[in-house]
Amino acid sequence: MKTHKIKHSEKELVEIIDEVNESSEPILIKVKKKNAILLSERERESIKETMELTNIPGFRKTLLEGEKEKIEEGTKLKDLDW
Repeated sequence: MKTHKIKHSEKELVEIIDEVNESSEPILIKVKKKNAILLSERERESIKETMELTNIPGFRKTLLEGEKEKIEEGTKLKDLDW
């Protein structure tokens, strides 16, 4: 994770925001003795979605079981009941 020390520049902050959006990597922001992590909005939404999915009862177990299943053994897309 990259680290940036913010001084007083709005331009500098805009550049860091651009960087975090382009790289999709979080950036540690240091201001004196206080720190914060900057994430892109897209990454935040992804984390939020993952947390919501993992809170569904049985989701983790089903996901782990699915990882073990060979692709040939899975359900074909055309056979799914949408």
